[in-house]
Amino acid sequence: MAMVVRDPMSMGDSTRAALARSGLITEAVGMLAVISVVAFLRFSLVGRADTPELRVWLIAMASAVVATLFVMVAYLWRRPNDAETVRVWLFVSRLLRGWLNVCAVVSPWILLPHADPSLRSLMLMLYVWYLATLVISNADRGGPDWVSLAGLPASLGLFLLREGGPYAGPLTLFLILAAATLGALARLLRRAETRALEARWRSERDAEALGVALAAVAAERDAKTRFIAAASHDLQQPLQAASLFVEAALDGRDASARARAGAGARQALASTQALIGQMLDHLRLEAGAVQARAEVVAVGQLMAEVAREHGPAASAAGMRLTVAPSGLHVMADATLLRRALGNLVANAVRHSRGERVLIGARRRGAEATIWVIDDGAGVAANEVERLFEDYTQGAGSAATAQGGFGLGLASVRRSLALMAGDAGFDPRWTGGAAFWVRVPIAAMDYRETTCVAV
Repeated sequence: MAMVVRDPMSMGDSTRAALARSGLITEAVGMLAVISVVAFLRFSLVGRADTPELRVWLIAMASAVVATLFVMVAYLWRRPNDAETVRVWLFVSRLLRGWLNVCAVVSPWILLPHADPSLRSLMLMLYVWYLATLVISNADRGGPDWVSLAGLPASLGLFLLREGGPYAGPLTLFLILAAATLGALARLLRRAETRALEARWRSERDAEALGVALAAVAAERDAKTRFIAAASHDLQQPLQAASLFVEAALDGRDASARARAGAGARQALASTQALIGQMLDHLRLEAGAVQARAEVVAVGQLMAEVAREHGPAASAAGMRLTVAPSGLHVMADATLLRRALGNLVANAVRHSRGERVLIGARRRGAEATIWVIDDGAGVAANEVERLFEDYTQGAGSAATAQGGFGLGLASVRRSLALMAGDAGFDPRWTGGAAFWVRVPIAAMDYRETTCVAV
């Protein structure tokens, strides 16, 4: 499979900054070479030329070299982060490189007129060597300096053709071929650099993705460990209670005591059955074994049924269930929606420690939002993001005492997803807790002009 090569500019700052730091050594070596060549030319031309153009060129070249060395030392002393390296220091480096390029391109017209044939031949070899060092020193900095790689041979060729001589044409052709060869080498180095950047970028991305995946696996493992511990504790409580009630019934001396013990045993076994049913429902949803059968569901009737089902538990907890009338109809699986809404009501009754639970619906566009709002203790801010995760139980809830595996809200969201809906928590509600489920409105309700809202 062919590798898709990305431009290095699209890579992350960390990768480009690392390449910039690794290129400091080669750039320092290149600067030393430039200093040596400029010093050689200066002393070679002493007594031969002392023109204003030469003095200006030498000052410009020396200034560029000094500025480059100063920037390198300042960079090593400051040690900037990756973002600053890419956005500031690499930009300054490119400006200084362009300064040196301009000096190199104009140099044949300033230096060669004052050189004898032997020195001119040596300088031509130095120019070719300079082009080669450009390719090497810039291989890890986004490619060669194409201005010098193309401009310097062109400037040299024009100068030689202008001066004439028996070898002006062959020398110009040699310079063109040398520049073309170095250009091909630069392209090969650029391609190798880009592929190396691609491999490094992919490695960083894969390492980050692996870290996220491992964190998710660890979180799920820890959550399941907590679930097993909670399940063991929660199932033991009603079973132990049932055992005690059975013993009391067997040892009871009168019929009323045995009846009370029997009722307690039945309640404890019913609680155990409910816990096991909750766990099985969640496991079926998690395994994708549950299919939703969409039908038209009357929201008001469904809310009333849920309230009747959980009314006794609410009364026992000293709470009052209130249902706001609604004429909405939705497209949903009636069983799954009733179970999801029942989970929210059961959570409010068990854990809110409030006095009232309100169930109501509101239409918004093509969807209906069914609310379960209580006036209890609410949800801690640090628990909101984890509410709908598997095996999550609120730290401040009485989940263990009342029974529950931390599966209810996760099952609610999975059930709603099967019906093209969603479930959530509204953190803006400060007088308790406000949970909601959202499902599509039935087609018949698009013709209605009014609906009952909370």
